[in-house]
Amino acid sequence: MSLELSLISDAGNFSKERVILKAKGDTDVGEYMLTRNELIGEEVGVEVLDAYWFPFNKIKSGDLVVVYSRKGTQNTKELGKGRTAHFFYWGRDHELWATENVIPVIHHAPAFSFKQRAELKPKG
Repeated sequence: MSLELSLISDAGNFSKERVILKAKGDTDVGEYMLTRNELIGEEVGVEVLDAYWFPFNKIKSGDLVVVYSRKGTQNTKELGKGRTAHFFYWGRDHELWATENVIPVIHHAPAFSFKQRAELKPKG
């Protein structure tokens, strides 16, 4: 996986709270989803409390991906040495990481399928 969890910063401080991920290789963040899951003992719980699916956006090895809990506008900032910080916003109105037993989980999901609702209605 080319994107790895690095840090939860300012947990519980809603205006600053964020999860920081680091790109270990060139990738597209649109192939990833970040979820909030409970930690049960030392294992990740299977119930997803909340999910953020990144928009398609190519990033390079060494770039940072910063996901704020609050609302905001996606943007970037050059860090120097060819690295960029990419800022995303979960759009919530409350902190997400204030509880110690809630953890971020990164999912690499480059393949998926879906159908329109009309296709999922019973025939006849």
